[in-house]
Amino acid sequence: MGTDASGAMMDASVSWWPEGMNAPFYMNEEIGEDLSISIDTLSLEEEGSTIKGSFSAHLCRKDSFFAEADTDDCLPVEGHFDTALMRAE
Repeated sequence: MGTDASGAMMDASVSWWPEGMNAPFYMNEEIGEDLSISIDTLSLEEEGSTIKGSFSAHLCRKDSFFAEADTDDCLPVEGHFDTALMRAE
C-alpha cells in the first residue's frame, strides 16, 4: 500500500468464509501454522494489471472475527488464484 517505499507491509493471511461474513469462518492467523503464498506472475500495466499464483495453509474455525480460533476444528487447504488488480483511489 502506498505510492513509494514508505508503504506499510502487511502480513500474509488466508481465510475461507463458507457462509458469508456473518457466519463462522476459517483463517490461518493466530494459530502459528505454516502458510505459503507463491506469486507466479505479477503484471502492473495501466490497462489490465493481474496477479497469478498459489497458496497452501492450515485454517482453523472462528465463530466471529473477535473469537479465539478453535484449533480442534482445522482444515488443510491449497489452491490457485488468477485475478485482476485495481488501483486504490
